[in-house]
Amino acid sequence: MSGGPATGINTVSFSPAVVDPVMAIWSLGSANLGSAQFAFPLSEVFTIEAGGPSTETGGGPLSFFPPNNVLGIEGNGVIQFHGSYSSLSWTNPQFENDYAFTVGAEGVVPEPASLGLMALVAFASLARRR
Repeated sequence: MSGGPATGINTVSFSPAVVDPVMAIWSLGSANLGSAQFAFPLSEVFTIEAGGPSTETGGGPLSFFPPNNVLGIEGNGVIQFHGSYSSLSWTNPQFENDYAFTVGAEGVVPEPASLGLMALVAFASLARRR
């Protein structure tokens, strides 16, 4: 995906609401263009649970950037939100040319169409990098 100030607010909605969802983020930011962020509202409380370099892009872990953002230069990692959510929203303050993410929650099984879309996005992202 790509993002930046012109893309507005990004939102993922859940029906029904989910408890403690996680978001895996891949390749946030660029070694060439610099860091990029996901800026979350203060009401979306999260912690960074894991992160590190990937084989495809190198990079490193995601970092917390106040007041409620994750920052990366080819950043890879997993963040976990705390509480019950019917949606998650964020903006991309800087232009970002190519990143990927997925969102999940314990006990939630995606619909078959969603699985196909996730696979297509991952394949397209890898193909663009090569």
